[in-house]
Amino acid sequence: IILLLIPNSFENPNYERFQQVKAEVLSVDNHQVQDMGILNSGLQICEIKILQGPNKGEIVSADNLLSGSLETDKLYEAGDKALVLSDFRDSNSVKATLVDLYRLPYELILVAIFVLLLVCFAGWVGVRAILSFIFTMLSIFKILIPLFLKGIHPILLGAGVTILTSTVIILLVY
Repeated sequence: IILLLIPNSFENPNYERFQQVKAEVLSVDNHQVQDMGILNSGLQICEIKILQGPNKGEIVSADNLLSGSLETDKLYEAGDKALVLSDFRDSNSVKATLVDLYRLPYELILVAIFVLLLVCFAGWVGVRAILSFIFTMLSIFKILIPLFLKGIHPILLGAGVTILTSTVIILLVY
């Protein structure tokens, strides 16, 4: 619980106006997309409806820059739900960039199934394993990375966090 209360001291004030929101693709313009076999490059311009955040309900134009990479490029179609990075320049202007398909509900379902199966098969040991996993993730993101960024000696810090998490895991699971 203490780890959850530790504030993030590395928030950049330059990014306050940016927000990741869910949006629905209403229409697409593929005139600037160049088809190169299985790869695409160029710019896909989509008209989207923002479904979350302070600009909820607004219809704006969003860019999808295609670089010719199968791993990162996605061509959107009307009706797709997308994760969008919105730049609120002022109250009248929203610049949006499509990041990826919006998969959060499916990911949460997979996590819930994993937790349920772990608890069903392992019982209380499964519950303690989940708690130790949460503690380990919080230790990495709330202790290890911030202290690395502050310049603490990485080997000593890594050893200390490893000893701490190993001790907690052993006490919780065994």
